[in-house]
Amino acid sequence: MRGLPIIVLVPMLLASCGHAPPRTPPPDPAQLAQDYQQRRLDHLPGLPEAPQDWDRAQWLQAALRLNPGIAQTRAQVNIALAGERSAAQRANPELNLSAGYIHGSALELAGQASGWLYGVALDLLLPRRGERQRAIAQAQLRTRIAQSALMDAVWQLRSSLREALLALRYSEDALRESAALLESEQTLLRATQRRVRAGDLAPSEVPATEQALRQREQQHADLQLQAQQARLNLAALLGVPPAALEGIAPRWDDWQRITDLPAENLSTQRQQALLTRADVLQALLQCELRELQLQDELARRWPDLRLSPALGWDRDSQEYALGLGLPLPLMNRNEGAIAQAQAEREAAAQALLATQARVLDEMAQAETRWQQTREQWQRAEQGAALAQRQQQRAQRALELGASERGLLLHAQQALHEATLQALAAARAAQQAYAQLESAYRRPLQGPEQTLVPWPETAT
Repeated sequence: MRGLPIIVLVPMLLASCGHAPPRTPPPDPAQLAQDYQQRRLDHLPGLPEAPQDWDRAQWLQAALRLNPGIAQTRAQVNIALAGERSAAQRANPELNLSAGYIHGSALELAGQASGWLYGVALDLLLPRRGERQRAIAQAQLRTRIAQSALMDAVWQLRSSLREALLALRYSEDALRESAALLESEQTLLRATQRRVRAGDLAPSEVPATEQALRQREQQHADLQLQAQQARLNLAALLGVPPAALEGIAPRWDDWQRITDLPAENLSTQRQQALLTRADVLQALLQCELRELQLQDELARRWPDLRLSPALGWDRDSQEYALGLGLPLPLMNRNEGAIAQAQAEREAAAQALLATQARVLDEMAQAETRWQQTREQWQRAEQGAALAQRQQQRAQRALELGASERGLLLHAQQALHEATLQALAAARAAQQAYAQLESAYRRPLQGPEQTLVPWPETAT
């Protein structure tokens, strides 16, 4: 029997030695920064080598691979998945070993020699009924919540990326029109100065024309700043340094065609969003999680049971024992934790109602704004078409000798201004359409529709 402790202890110690992951050194911030600065967009797997040929879906694919925020949210999903493994594990028994030496006159009088006594005992936790199943269900709910958070992060990235591409395309198109308007203003100023020198105009006309030119120059500088900021925003969303976008002009040739943007079956989209939006789904899952946590607290009114079989021996005899341990619910029966869990369940239900109310408000505002901006864009397009016809008439009149060049310059200015207004109206309409998509949390148009498994529209 002397070898029994070793026989029992060695297999248990060997069983406790599982495979450990390899140790990795902590990240080096300097190396991380250097690696980030070296990121580029060419040669990404599955994407064309020339980023300037990418469509919006391919820009989103690149962002999903490189964006640090998305990588961080994915890591949270992995943590939740690991939590499922932890919840499924069963509690290990505890092993207690003891040894004692007995020596005394009483033993000598009884004719017994002094000696060692050995003991080994196990402490086994008997879980409450259904406790492990509830823990697994809670871990699975946390995984679904993390996955919903990832889907919401993907959507936010898609919306921000769309806005950055729109801002870049608008600012570049507006810069070209602004440069033409600026050139027209400069030509008009020179013509005004010549007419003043010729005595055809009063000198007081020059300051007003110069002031208009200064305003155009300031507007042009503002557009240049917008283009630079849009490029910086795009680089940040892609998870690359600004140098990675040098010489790259993203394509979005049809961004001004507002009539191509579908907005049909809005009532169906609205109903589907109330069920499938990631934030609504997270609130619903939180309700389920709080209910399971309440069931856990209710089950804790009953005590834990611990079973403790034990064996003791010396060189002549053996003793067996079986112990049962449990806490006595004399001071409380978990009433405080139950009340807190009930309050948290009610708070989760109220959060779900608040989320749905906010979603309904977002959808109502988005639908109203889309209708208004689309009408404003139509009026701006009509104004640009009218200005173009007037410029063409002024051009023909000048060619026929029935007008002077100053009238043509004014008509060209009016055309450039109307075109800039139409561009701004188209951008506002695109932003309103993006707000509509965000309210429904799914793309209504564009190549991104097939890239990610967005919630499908109910049929």
